[in-house]
Amino acid sequence: NDLALSLGMLTLKEYERIENLLKKFDLIFHYKIIDLQKFYERLFLDKKSEDKTIKFILPKGVGAFEVASHIPKETIIKVLEKWH
Repeated sequence: NDLALSLGMLTLKEYERIENLLKKFDLIFHYKIIDLQKFYERLFLDKKSEDKTIKFILPKGVGAFEVASHIPKETIIKVLEKWH
């Protein structure tokens, strides 16, 4: 959700609505990323990734999703820093 928000795929209101729904059903997960660079590199191992491109399935509004790729590394790292 944070990546979708940073890419403008979600409004702040939509982001907050989704976060509140996740909290309501106790679906909030807390992660700690120790090595951002290593974590980023491992994203390429995901089955959705191909041709050295990371693909993300991101919310686009509430109830809709979109495949997003070609996202700059700097954008991804900035979002991941939340869990560092």
